[in-house]
Amino acid sequence: MEKIASGFIRNSASLGGNLVMAQRNHFPSDIATVLLAVGSTVNIMNSLKSEELTLEEFLRRPELDSKSILVGVKIPDWDRIMGISSGTEMKLLFETYRAAPRPLGNALPYLNAALMAKVSRCTTSIGIIAVKLLRGIVVPDDGTSSPAYRSSLAVSFLFEFFSHLVESNAESPDGCVDGYSTLLSPAKQLDHGKISTLLSSAKQEVELNRQYRPVGEPIAKSGAAIQASGLSPYAFGALELFPKLHVSPHQCGPCVQVCPPMHASSSMHVQPICASVCLSPPCDVHASGCLLMPLEHWSCCPCLRRPWDSPLQGLALQATSQHAIPLLLPPINHAPPCLRQPFVVAEAPCHAQFSLQCNNAGLATPVVSRATCHLIVLAHVLYHQARAYDALNLGFNLPHSPRVFMGARCLPMRPLALWEAVYVDDIPSPTNCLHGAFIYGTKPLARVKGIKLNPKSVAAGVSALISFKDIPGENIGCKTMFGTEPLFADDFTRCAGEYIAFVVADTQKHANMAANLAVIDYDMENLEPPILSVEEAVRRSSFFEVPSIISPKQVGDFSRGMAEADHKILSAEIRLGSQYYFYMETQTALAVPDEDNCIVVYSSIQCPEYAHTTISRCLGIPEHNVRVITRRVGGGFGGKAMKAIAVATACALAAYKLQRPVRIYMNRKTDMKIAGGRHPMKVTYSVGFKSNGKITALHVDILINAGMGVDISPAMPMLMVGALKKYDWGAFSFDIKVCKTNHLSKSAMRAPGEVQATFISEAVIEHVASTLSMDVDSVRSGNLHTFNSLNFFFEGCAGEPVEYTLPLIWDKLATSSSFKERTDMVKQFNMCNKWQKRGISRVPIVHEISLKATPGKVSILSDGSVAVEVGGIELGQGLWTKVKQMTAFALSSIGCDGMGDFLEKVRVIQSDTLSLIQGGLTTASTTSECSCEATRLCCNMLVKRLTPIKERLQEQMGSVEWGTLILQAQSQAVNLSASSYYVPDFSSFQYLNYGAAVSGGKSSHWTNHNLQSDIIYDCGQSLNPAVDLGQIEGAFVQGIGFFMLEEYTTNSDGLVVTEGTWTYKIPTIDTIPKQFNVEKWSNLQYSLEVTLVEINGMIFIACEARLDTFPFHYASGEPPLLLAVSVHCATRAAIREARQQLLSWTGLTKCDSTFQLEVPATMPVVKELCGLENVESYLQSLLS
Repeated sequence: MEKIASGFIRNSASLGGNLVMAQRNHFPSDIATVLLAVGSTVNIMNSLKSEELTLEEFLRRPELDSKSILVGVKIPDWDRIMGISSGTEMKLLFETYRAAPRPLGNALPYLNAALMAKVSRCTTSIGIIAVKLLRGIVVPDDGTSSPAYRSSLAVSFLFEFFSHLVESNAESPDGCVDGYSTLLSPAKQLDHGKISTLLSSAKQEVELNRQYRPVGEPIAKSGAAIQASGLSPYAFGALELFPKLHVSPHQCGPCVQVCPPMHASSSMHVQPICASVCLSPPCDVHASGCLLMPLEHWSCCPCLRRPWDSPLQGLALQATSQHAIPLLLPPINHAPPCLRQPFVVAEAPCHAQFSLQCNNAGLATPVVSRATCHLIVLAHVLYHQARAYDALNLGFNLPHSPRVFMGARCLPMRPLALWEAVYVDDIPSPTNCLHGAFIYGTKPLARVKGIKLNPKSVAAGVSALISFKDIPGENIGCKTMFGTEPLFADDFTRCAGEYIAFVVADTQKHANMAANLAVIDYDMENLEPPILSVEEAVRRSSFFEVPSIISPKQVGDFSRGMAEADHKILSAEIRLGSQYYFYMETQTALAVPDEDNCIVVYSSIQCPEYAHTTISRCLGIPEHNVRVITRRVGGGFGGKAMKAIAVATACALAAYKLQRPVRIYMNRKTDMKIAGGRHPMKVTYSVGFKSNGKITALHVDILINAGMGVDISPAMPMLMVGALKKYDWGAFSFDIKVCKTNHLSKSAMRAPGEVQATFISEAVIEHVASTLSMDVDSVRSGNLHTFNSLNFFFEGCAGEPVEYTLPLIWDKLATSSSFKERTDMVKQFNMCNKWQKRGISRVPIVHEISLKATPGKVSILSDGSVAVEVGGIELGQGLWTKVKQMTAFALSSIGCDGMGDFLEKVRVIQSDTLSLIQGGLTTASTTSECSCEATRLCCNMLVKRLTPIKERLQEQMGSVEWGTLILQAQSQAVNLSASSYYVPDFSSFQYLNYGAAVSGGKSSHWTNHNLQSDIIYDCGQSLNPAVDLGQIEGAFVQGIGFFMLEEYTTNSDGLVVTEGTWTYKIPTIDTIPKQFNVEKWSNLQYSLEVTLVEINGMIFIACEARLDTFPFHYASGEPPLLLAVSVHCATRAAIREARQQLLSWTGLTKCDSTFQLEVPATMPVVKELCGLENVESYLQSLLS
């Protein structure tokens, strides 16, 4: 029962309702399957009589009428009926099985099974007969997806049911471990007390720096309190990872303890780092209240277990909960290189008796700075994202702690559930507001003769039907640098899903009903057949032109590289499908007519500026008559970029024509049909390589299905080539064509082209390793770039050698993830298990990033508060948070008194296209850093204007408060608003990101499990580590969806048929890694100032670490998505082991070890590659 739907549904629904649905609607009921197997009966009562039927009879009967009631269900006592007792050899077996896209249920199953039998022992031959009978009986209905897989599942379930009877020592496929099989045996029943272990555990590591406070601090996401919608009763306004440690001079002794443990909510777990502090005379406490210790006691401290940890973690001493951590410094001449790493400093005023428990992960680092002893406590923060794809909201639940310690003061915790974030659909409807819905075409190429609305729809409140004939300006619904697309189809519709018209009604429900019931009259006579494949596009030369300025260049001499190769693979082919955005908020907009022939549009969009221009051209009015406002977007991933322009434009057109407000909130079904999604493609590659696995040349031919509209598709070759250059191919050539087809136009989706290119690269590596029968990890390692080859492939953006961190990350990940040990464990597991196989894979990424021009505006108001505008849009990625931090840092540089709470004075306001122009497009993971730089430039202007006034006031008053400075500046008519337009230097507008991931998974008869993923990702000096870690994790999980789960399919006309969560499965808690470890790599350059200080006749070391340059933040939103290919590669490794196992049963001496694993690698795909008849092969091998 725990596998049926979800807890919420089980607590809301009823057993009887489920069975009635199964009877009335042929609902695929899990419960009905279980009850049928045990011979259940049902009791039906109507106005005349009560009758008892078998469940099978009930399900075959006509549906119950309104006067009949399903009263009860009766399950027979089969042990008593069959006379089975504990002393007999006969036994009653009953098991249930369920295979679904999601292991823990809450997904429509591929197959349900419930088996009951009275058995003693059976032979292998009987098992073979039973399997053959079942395969002949269980035949899926016509039109059922993956019919062979479903039949194979039935055989697998039956085999597991009888497996321990066929052979006394036979290994069970062990479905129970995976949470699929529920036996009546008490030993195999689900342990309700262990449900919590299904949640993912995780570790996140960051190296923090406070030199540019608050930049670089993991403060709560801006708006987290209003966005979290009641995740937790309380939240921090800011998070302080370094609690103050207080020591009294009278408590020097065996042990003092620090800081009570925190209790965290499910959205984040904070585990305070604690240390038992070993103190013994002659310790001293300075007048500042800070602990001082003589140097000679360093070497004799019995608590020291390991003097120096990895230089990557700074000065760190590891301890266990049974041993103390010494707060001492070694002599300066013994200082290791790690002293050059950054320190985060927290002072320790006096206080008494604290509690701080240390675990194995606890790290403590002492530093003496001038005459003050500082203790660095590196907090171990564990958190889980509340949402699968969005960045983290830092919410905490602290039921036993009334206040949150932050520095030397206490901050009251802010209630989290008192507000909710306002999205476009939350804006109250203006008076006389109408609602719209799109009517879209269902044919790939046809004349549109007319549209007929159902008469009932017109009577139900329909106000207007708007088509291309009603457009006063241009028929334009999207504008990019590559061209335009029409808002509505004209006399022809050129793809299924194209907008035909916009129906407007008094309510959203009525508008949706009218659109659904509309009938489009098509005429397809004398038309050429539509282009519905890339092969047909090539045959008919139907392509989009790629501008020469963004056309990528070949690398090296391919012919020469192939001539040097010992082995060659020619014309290998792979195909990649599409992916839907699945944002939480679907497409939505609200348009309101304004005075003087103006229009105001509230849109959930990533590029308000583009919508502004498009609306102006469509309505035929000047751009100053159009105003587009975007406060925040409920998830975008690229789907709220070009695709949102037409939605805003249609609302504006209807509002302009009817002179009434018009809004739309698109339902999920329509949104999925018109979204376009990620670009599908066909790839053919040829590769040459040496016998040691070193690749000498690679050529790829790529046919990209761009659909009918241009959108951003001409940029795809450039994006793909950048990601394909992650390995040193020796020479690299390509022929990439952007095909124009009669499909709905495809658009940018998180890491567009790059995620496909990453898969192509790994497919090539896997193919080479398989051909040579080499370990694939050694082939990957052998083809990683040296800095010379990196500079050759990425000419102009490789940077300096010290910036190339991938080799260090690659080696560090092997250690931190225990890659070698886990690889050996996987091999051992596979040797001992027939029906479950594991795989493990380590993959790198090299990701090319381009910065872009971005505007910013900072205004200081009369009370000293600050309003900030940036071109970027808050999508949940933490943009506003980082901008607030940068603003607080940059303005604090003026050095006024009382600026400790300055972050609270800063507010980032909504995007308004008439207030801040040239906002551009929020995409490509660089908007946060570019917006922060634009903000910093504005703040520098303001500081420059305010500095002379501050200096004059300081001469008069001594100290200057911020508020006083602003009032004085206003009285002197100083401009307190500054605008900037950040344009990156040509020499530095491109750079490279690096990262690596190790993933290990397990495949069995009917399930895939991602057991563990470890990531190290270099995002430079993070502007906000907590937000960036959330971005890394969210991107990785979305990548798992693309590689393993999400099937975005169309029918023969190109119309999307995957139209909801019933058939489209995104990652959930049971499909993300069960152990998820993320580390943010920091490769900053520090200088260390070391001074000897004498206090009361004792010598102490004073150390101060400083960044050599301002922290440089790298993109974190898209590149980590590419690392999810490691999950796909681990699955491929498990399949390879399963195929070897099948080979041993068939008796063949050799089979083709090379195979292509599709994307997504769903369970039907995996099972087919492992062998649909592996059970039969195994049983036959036992007979022979």
